Amino acid sequence: QMDVGIVPLSDTLPMRTSSPLKLIEYLSLNKPVIATELKSFMNTFECIDSILFIKGNTPEKIQEGIVQLTSKLSKYKKLAQKGRTFIKANLTWEVQAIKLDEFIRLK
Repeated sequence: QMDVGIVPLSDTLPMRTSSPLKLIEYLSLNKPVIATELKSFMNTFECIDSILFIKGNTPEKIQEGIVQLTSKLSKYKKLAQKGRTFIKANLTWEVQAIKLDEFIRLK
């Protein structure tokens, strides 16, 4: 059993253009998350208060994030429900299929 999800991604082209599945899974499980601050993910996830974004993915930065988040763990756990709600409203396969269908109909 874990209390916090950690997603230490590198700022590389593949990471900037991929879907952060592990981040989505942690949010779906009502877990607060420590994640590397990548611009491409910030656009989608910056509104979610249960994610602590860290600059860089070095062991030291991850450790700082763990210390910071665990010092306020009860607060982050309460906020985690908002992350799950966001995922259900925006990123399920059903929602994505509707968006894709609407996009195709516009063409």
